Amino acid sequence: MPYLQITIPSGKSEAEAKAILTELRDTFPLRQSQGRSLRMTSYYIVFEQPEHTALTMEQVLWLEQHGYEDQQRSSIYDNERTLYIRFLEDQDQGCRNCNHPFDDAPFGYCSQCHTRDPYKTISFSLQFSPEEHAYISHVARQVWHNSENAYLARILRSLISILSNQTSEQSTHLLATDRFNTSVQTFTRDHPKQSADLQNQSKMEGRLTQIQIILSHREYRAMQELAEQLGVDIHGIVHLSLGIPEIQLAEASLSAATGNIFSCENGFYLKYFEEQATQISPPTQTKEPKVVSVYAADGRAVPMDIFQLIFQCILISRHLPLLEGTIIPILVGLSRTQSGQTHLAWEKEQLSKLNTETIIRNVPCLPEEIIQLEQVIGASLPAAYVEFLAWMGHSSSEFMRHLDCFYPSLIHFQQAAHDLLAKDNSLATLPDDAFVFFFQPEQSFAFFRTSEGDNPPVYAHRQDWRHYPFRQIYYHFSDFLAIQIALHVEHRCVGPFTPVTITQESMDELFILGAKIRNAINQKLALKAEQGEQ
Repeated sequence: MPYLQITIPSGKSEAEAKAILTELRDTFPLRQSQGRSLRMTSYYIVFEQPEHTALTMEQVLWLEQHGYEDQQRSSIYDNERTLYIRFLEDQDQGCRNCNHPFDDAPFGYCSQCHTRDPYKTISFSLQFSPEEHAYISHVARQVWHNSENAYLARILRSLISILSNQTSEQSTHLLATDRFNTSVQTFTRDHPKQSADLQNQSKMEGRLTQIQIILSHREYRAMQELAEQLGVDIHGIVHLSLGIPEIQLAEASLSAATGNIFSCENGFYLKYFEEQATQISPPTQTKEPKVVSVYAADGRAVPMDIFQLIFQCILISRHLPLLEGTIIPILVGLSRTQSGQTHLAWEKEQLSKLNTETIIRNVPCLPEEIIQLEQVIGASLPAAYVEFLAWMGHSSSEFMRHLDCFYPSLIHFQQAAHDLLAKDNSLATLPDDAFVFFFQPEQSFAFFRTSEGDNPPVYAHRQDWRHYPFRQIYYHFSDFLAIQIALHVEHRCVGPFTPVTITQESMDELFILGAKIRNAINQKLALKAEQGEQ
C-alpha cells in the first residue's frame, strides 16, 4: 500500500503548523488516488494513496492554488511555503527503530535515525574554538564512532542521568573535576598533525565550530535546572560534562547495558549472525563456503558473511583488552563456563585481580531476599543470576555504580518496565517469565526469561526501538557482566577511553580472527545438532 507523507515548512509556530496540517487533512484532494488521511502529527501528515506513487494532477493544481511549493520542484529550498513531499511503498519503509512516519519517535527524537519533532525537542548550537572542536571531533569519531552532535547529546544525557541518582554531596564531588581544557591541550600536543588538520578544517569552514545538539524538552529542562544550581550557563554544563572522566565510564556502562558497546549495536549483530550461521556449512560437510571478498594482494580472503563480526571483535577487543581471549565466545554465543566452575568464575577472577577490596566491599543479598524476588515473579531465578545476587546483590562499591541493577530496586523494576511500555504506547508486552534486572527511568531496561536456562540470554528495550521493541543483546547473563567488568577494569587501570586505530597491520588479524570465528560458529552448530538429536 503506497503512502504519501507531507511535512510542513520549518520555522512555523505550533499554531501555524496545526492550521496548515488541518487544511491539508480537510481539503487535500485524494479522489483520483482513492486515498484517505492515515495519521497527523504536529509537523506532518500521512495519506494512504493506493492508486498512485506520485502526485496526481489535481494534487499538483491544489498546491499551486494554495500557494505551496513541492520541495522537489521548488528552486528555493526551505521557503516558508515549501512542503516536503515523500512517497513510501509500504509501512515496512518506515524507520526500523522508531517506525517513523507511522509512529512517533520517543520524546520526539530518535537517536538512531535522527528523526525529530521540532515541537517536542530543543535544538541549540554551541560555539567551540578550533582547538576545542578538533578535540571533540577526535573523541567522538575515534572513541565513540559517532558524530559530534550525537556524542555531545549522549554525554549530556549521561550527566543528567547520573546526577539524578546521586546525593548533593556526590554531585558536588563529581563536578569538582573538570579536565576539558587540559584534555584539549594534551590532544593538541600529542597529536599535532591530526589536531592541525582538524583545526584547519574548522577555520576554513567556520560553521564546523558550531555544534548542534538536540534534546527532548524534559532533558533540556533538567540541564537548565542543573546549570542554575551550579551557577553556570549551558555552555558551562557542556564543558563540565566533557571534562569529567567518570562521565565516559557512565556513558559506556549505560549504553552497554542495552547492547551498545562503543556504538557496536550488539542486538543487530546477534540477530544478523544467527541468520548467517545457519547458512554456513556444518563441519560434517565438505562444501567450502563461498568467498565473496578479497582484501589482500596475495589472494587471501575474508568471507563477507562474517566480515562484520570480525571487525566488531577487533573493535571491542582494542577498546577492552581484557576481552581479547573471550570476545569470540561472547559474540558467537559459546558457553565460557569451564567444567567444574560456576557460571561467573571468570568474572569473579577478573575483579579479584583488579583489587581485593572490590570483592571485600561487595554487599550480597541474603537468602531470604532472593526468595522474596522469586516470590514477586512467581518463578525460580536462573543459577547464574542467583550467583550474582549472592555475590554482590546489593552493591559492589565502585563497580557498576552507574547502573540501577541492585536490590531492593529490583522488586519495583518489574512494574516500572510495564509502565514504561504503556507510556510509550508500545504494542508489545513483556513475556510472563521476564525478569527485569536493569532499569533506566524513562529510557530503557534489560531483562532475561527465567525459562531459558541457568545462564539465560539477555534482552533489552530502548525507547528508540519502536518497531522491534525487544532485542536479544547478549547470549548469556554472564556476557552482560563480562562487558561491564571489562569497561570498569579498562577505565580504572588505564583512564579515559582512548581512540582505536585500525591500520594495515590489522589485515593479518582479520584472517586469523576469520578462521577462529568460523571454527567457533561450526562448534556452535555442532552443539546445536547434538542437542537436537538428544
